[in-house]
Amino acid sequence: MPFELTCHRLGDYTVPLAPARPDREIFDRNRHAYRCLPVSTANAAGWEMLCPTGVTIEWDGGPSIDALTITPDDPADRRFALSNFAQGIVTFETGWLFRSSPGYSLWAIASPNQPKDGICALSGIIESDWLPYPFTMNWQLTRPGKVRFEAGEAFCFITPTQLQEIQACEPLELKIGDAPEVQADLAAWTHDRRAFLERLSAGDPDATKTPWRRFYFKGAQAPGAVSPSPEQHINKLRTKAPQLVEREPSPPSTFHVDGVLPSGRSPREVRTAAEAAALGFLLVEDLVAPDVCDDLVAFYEAHPEQLGSDHRDPYWNNRIIQYPDVAQTDVVRAT
Repeated sequence: MPFELTCHRLGDYTVPLAPARPDREIFDRNRHAYRCLPVSTANAAGWEMLCPTGVTIEWDGGPSIDALTITPDDPADRRFALSNFAQGIVTFETGWLFRSSPGYSLWAIASPNQPKDGICALSGIIESDWLPYPFTMNWQLTRPGKVRFEAGEAFCFITPTQLQEIQACEPLELKIGDAPEVQADLAAWTHDRRAFLERLSAGDPDATKTPWRRFYFKGAQAPGAVSPSPEQHINKLRTKAPQLVEREPSPPSTFHVDGVLPSGRSPREVRTAAEAAALGFLLVEDLVAPDVCDDLVAFYEAHPEQLGSDHRDPYWNNRIIQYPDVAQTDVVRAT
């Protein structure tokens, strides 16, 4: 089945998503690096999520969440980079939910061949053919100090992989002599390379005009090989940009997909599982004790303005009541 990828925007907040860039600053200093086709292909074999704003991350070396200080250039983008996991780990929110073809997962990594001093990406493989919620990209500082991500810099690189195929694979180990065709192809390449280097060393004009043989770049076998050249070969990989699909808007619902109440609407009281299912709620039995639930209801009725509390993290503004806020306030129980 061909690989297909649908990129769902979650509300108004998403980071830029673009085809992976083939160029690298470290290669620009010595452009011979672009002749290494496996490396330049890896650079472009996916899509990149880009920082919507510049952000400075400072770690004091401590193990707690508070040991990490994150300062975005644009204060409105405070939700983009967060300290969630302690140990110098910064978490980047994407605002995207990806859905891939059956059997395909997404490998989330740092952009290949793009080293970054003082911080290391924590890679992950996501079963995006069924996962109904977004993932985050995490990086861990390797030592105390400051690290900077610039606006437009890639913080996550996604590329497809097939876990079932990998798991089912049973690699075989053979002596090269037990594979005559492979051995003959290797011998042909070795002979051609040795002869070419001798000509190059001797100053042969034809050899100096093209100081590399380009067999792999062209997708061709060396002279004397017994195997045919491949029918398919890519020496300039470029992925396509996501295409916006316009559809008829869905009927309005009580809650947005990101859990924020639409302006001008009041919460609706739900008392039965059937009512919850009709509204698309996720019903969780015994999530909080009955007395805590009573406290939360009474607190909201007495202090509705606290729904916008940023007591812990402004990301949750207008999404949830922080129970510590309730505990710090005199609660009048509803009767």
